[in-house]
Amino acid sequence: MPRKASAPANAHASSSSGSKSPTHTRVTGTPTPNLQRGQACYSCRQRKLRCDGKKPVCTPCLEGEREDDCEYLGGSERPQTEILQDSIRRVEMKISQLEARRGSMSPPGTPSSSGGSSRSESPTMARSREPSLGATIELIDAFLPSAPELGFFLDPTRFRHSALLDLPANHAARPAPALMAAVYLWGLRLSQSPSKAHKEPAFLARACELAAQGLAGIHPLRVVHTLQAEILLAQYFFAAERFLEGKYHAAAATAIAVGLVNGRLESMEESERRAAWYTTVVLDQTWAVVLEEERGLGAQGWVMDDSPLGLLGQSAILWQRSSSLVRRWGVDLRREEAQALSVTLDELVALTDDLQARLSPRTPFIARSIAYAAEMQLALPLNDWERRLGAARNILALVADYSLESPADGRAPFVNPILGPIWLSAVQVVVVSCATDADGLLVKLLRRAVLVIGTFSGTCVLLTHHISWMQELVAGI
Repeated sequence: MPRKASAPANAHASSSSGSKSPTHTRVTGTPTPNLQRGQACYSCRQRKLRCDGKKPVCTPCLEGEREDDCEYLGGSERPQTEILQDSIRRVEMKISQLEARRGSMSPPGTPSSSGGSSRSESPTMARSREPSLGATIELIDAFLPSAPELGFFLDPTRFRHSALLDLPANHAARPAPALMAAVYLWGLRLSQSPSKAHKEPAFLARACELAAQGLAGIHPLRVVHTLQAEILLAQYFFAAERFLEGKYHAAAATAIAVGLVNGRLESMEESERRAAWYTTVVLDQTWAVVLEEERGLGAQGWVMDDSPLGLLGQSAILWQRSSSLVRRWGVDLRREEAQALSVTLDELVALTDDLQARLSPRTPFIARSIAYAAEMQLALPLNDWERRLGAARNILALVADYSLESPADGRAPFVNPILGPIWLSAVQVVVVSCATDADGLLVKLLRRAVLVIGTFSGTCVLLTHHISWMQELVAGI
């Protein structure tokens, strides 16, 4: 598709705009008329070029491929470009202030993002017996409603049935101990019970210890169950903003998944193998974006698959590849490297447009959100503000229409923690555009979306921090 040059390059990282350098073209042939002060277009005034005053686009802007920047203003009127750029600077300054205050925002008793390793917990507590049957039921039932948000790819009905069998913890008919410990950990966290919060360090230590030993056991499904346990642990640490530990468990999950998908480990149903692979790809690719790292699963994980998990996997891969391209776009490159990046950009735009065409209202909320996040990223090197704003607006519209289904006991609903960074990026873009929102529709959408987003506050440290930042940004408009 043709690339559209547009006003602001970015609402958070304007150095990665990917726009062409200004072309100082002086028109020859036809004499340039002498215009009165203030009659030249805004673009020529900024570049100190002699404007010929032609409308709708003057000759210097036409030859310099700056048609979208050619604006004629009268009197003290400010161009939309300047208004948006001022708004960008204000939003970036506000984000910097919020990030500086980040260290003081963790509620008492929450895991520290820079805290010590969970493996330092008491070995006696880590080896403690399993919960009672009643406690086991309570923990599993607290976990399962939110399991899809955490990357639980096993069949939940079969899992619950086997987990409640009256058999020893390491029996082949029950889930492997590492998986049970990870589920207990999340069940305790999701139960949001203040009276049981003190048990979480022991549960965490046990889950990490058993996951480390998972592949060395004798359970017939030790590989796939250890993979599932590592995914749950990675999500636990990422949600707590303990990123180093999250990366460790995500890397362990990736290594196991590569063996599974290549058929070298354990016999499993093809549907379950595919679910395990897609879930690992999504974990690997999405958190690579947040942590600004390069990951290698994207090339292996891409398959044209219109199943819900397939669309989620493709969305995650496109988001990671788009973010990776944006990080490299603003760096000084040799001509050959720049040309290669341009080709990659065209490919990603085509893949993103194709993916958007295959999404539907039945596509999972998380898949559509990530797909729009990828589109927001691609709009940066395209220098297409309207495309970026449209993707951000679509993300917030999804949130505004989100069907809140709180658990029956009144606990706060839980969503995938990766949505926090996505929502924050969308809010930043829309807040910038509110400066030129004549009819107030953007402000209305923004406030409705952030109101819904606020219901997820308190479910995990990461979301709580991001939601607090969003609320402060919206309070300032």
